[in-house]
Parts: sequence; structure tokens; C-alpha cells
Amino acid sequence: MKEKAVQDMENITAKLKYPREKWHIVEGDITQPNLALSAEQTEELAQSVTHVFHLAAIKGILSIPAIRKRLGTEKEALDYFECMAVYDATEAQTVLQKAGISCPDFRDVIPVMVRYYREHKHDKTKQIPIR
Repeated sequence: MKEKAVQDMENITAKLKYPREKWHIVEGDITQPNLALSAEQTEELAQSVTHVFHLAAIKGILSIPAIRKRLGTEKEALDYFECMAVYDATEAQTVLQKAGISCPDFRDVIPVMVRYYREHKHDKTKQIPIR
């Protein structure tokens, strides 16, 4: 299993041009206390980890309708974390530029999206119904 995780990580870091040394795979067993990690491993993780994702466990939890509704998400949304897509908008930008339309840098749009989300996060008309 770790070999697949290593290969997936190599593919992701190559596609994203993200420094390989920023990612670390920690092999554990979710059926065991403390993931079957030693005290030293647990301490090292506690001191250095900033993000932890275990998609298999999260997908399992999101199989329960009450949890999906409470969290406000479908388990299929997690597929986007596994799908490393690279978009090339060169052609679209060329066409839009000919029409006098320019696209802002994505970094400039993020605050607008965050503000919109905060203003509308409780508006049920802007959300999909969670099954």
C-alpha cells in the first residue's frame, strides 16, 4: 500500500511542481490505537505536521447520511482531492482578449470568493441538497 502512496505522491508533486520534500507519507493502521505508531513517531508528528488527510477514512464516514448532512457535503466531493487536474486557459484567454475581456489573476479573485462564501454560507438556496 505504501508503494502506491509513494507513486501517487510522486505523480502529484510532479504535476503540481510542488517540492517533494514538503510531503511525507506516514504508514499507520487506523484499526489500531494511535495508528500503531511508536511514541517517537507520534511526538514527531505532533511537532511537525500541519495537515493530515486520510481520504479512505473520510469517505467511509461520509457514507452515513446523518454525517453528510451535518457536515454539509457529499462524499463525492472528496474525489476532487484525488484528482490532480492541470488547466491550460491559454486558448480561452486569447479568445477573450480579442473581445476586449481580460481575466484577473486567480490570487486576486480568492478574496472575492471567500467573501461571497462567508456572506452566503447559510443560504440554503445556494447549496445542493445533501442526501
